[in-house]
Amino acid sequence: MQPFEPEETRCYIQHQLSVAGISFSVQFTVESTGKIHDLSGGIPRMINVLCERAMMSAFIEGSRKIGVHNVVEGWESLNRTRTLGGRVL
Repeated sequence: MQPFEPEETRCYIQHQLSVAGISFSVQFTVESTGKIHDLSGGIPRMINVLCERAMMSAFIEGSRKIGVHNVVEGWESLNRTRTLGGRVL
């Protein structure tokens, strides 16, 4: 399987939210899906992990809108986990 293109990443995120039944309660901005694509390289597993971390960041803020800053916080939390020797992937 080839990595997704940016538009495919956005559609994949929307599909995953729909399958989970939360597509109307959580909103990723266009900018945040672009950042997710850039950081994940379009790899579905990394997209999933990064989205989960970004949603957790937004949840902690009490927000249902996931912005670029939430994606960056999610990415940083992944890097902290790796630094501590945890296995993420």
